[in-house]
Amino acid sequence: MRRLSAHVAALAPALPKSRSVSTARIKPADCRRDRQLARELDSCWSGWIPDRGARALARPLPNALRRRASERLALIEAALVPGDASGVGRAVSRMLGYWSARAIGADAAAIVAQYACVLSDLPLWAIERTCEGYAEGKIAGQHRAFAPSTAMLWQTTHDLHVAVLLDEREEIMAALAAQVPGAARKLSREEIEAKLGRRPRRRKPRSSLPNHRDQLQVKQTAR
Repeated sequence: MRRLSAHVAALAPALPKSRSVSTARIKPADCRRDRQLARELDSCWSGWIPDRGARALARPLPNALRRRASERLALIEAALVPGDASGVGRAVSRMLGYWSARAIGADAAAIVAQYACVLSDLPLWAIERTCEGYAEGKIAGQHRAFAPSTAMLWQTTHDLHVAVLLDEREEIMAALAAQVPGAARKLSREEIEAKLGRRPRRRKPRSSLPNHRDQLQVKQTAR
């Protein structure tokens, strides 16, 4: 299929460059979950997961682990910076060139601008990789006869490249903000019964009358 001419890329919306991170700046390993870090953070969590409120740590995060988690968090934040419209427009234009030349001409800018608007909250490197995947027929379930819609391109980019980073970011932020609880106070029997959903047992009041053992002791003393 025929590629679009460079004229289409030139018609993409031209905005001032932002601090977008391009594919060349993002390594493939940066986009994958850091499983080693995740395992080490998971080993610090308490086994108790409350129904409400934040989960607590069983032990404090070692300084080296906290530093690694902070560095990974900074890298994720940089990788999630939204792409600038001009860069997104060029990536979309290259992708559209594999399907049709209908975008050449007066409606080229409008079509590219629609994609750029929908994709405005996604990072440039992720959009570039997804567009390349569609152009090369590497996206599972794609319709080879038609270019993806704006919504489809957004969803595919999010699912393939962004979602895993968002989940990892949330986990790291939770671990860095978690606290180690102090020594727990020993619960009374009534509090334990209440936590178990049982009705607290009413203790039988002690009688002021002497019991059988006391009476026997009195008799033995009298002898």
